[in-house]
Amino acid sequence: MLAYETLDAIADAVNPTLLIATLLLPAWPRPRAAVGGFLRWYACVAGILIVVYGIMALDTQLGIWHSIGADYSTHTAFALGLSLLWYAASRTAFAVICLVLLAYIGLMLYQRYHTLMDMFTTAVPISAAALALISINRRARTKDVGNEI
Repeated sequence: MLAYETLDAIADAVNPTLLIATLLLPAWPRPRAAVGGFLRWYACVAGILIVVYGIMALDTQLGIWHSIGADYSTHTAFALGLSLLWYAASRTAFAVICLVLLAYIGLMLYQRYHTLMDMFTTAVPISAAALALISINRRARTKDVGNEI
């Protein structure tokens, strides 16, 4: 079995790698068409990051997760938020990202970074925000296509 420090280094590399891959996604033609171009994609990425760190700041000030005996998992929020954006770009890529996300969740549990409750309660608002951004992006793309005709 790998040492705790090695697994810690792997866990520390997941989110930066996911961010880089997410930022590069529109460089490929098919995902770029699916997400509506660079600017829309980067607006969605920025929106997710604002939500992730906004909720973290809110929790720090108000102790929301502490009040229910949990901990806001910024790592889970970051990875899940970006992963859900991949759904808008490519179902195949999303499937691969889901496998990475599940492995990351397993690693966080194994390393005892967070509990399932921490991750689940974090996932709820992040999923809602990501799905809202995807929906807004799709409606905007549909309007753009309608205006071109």
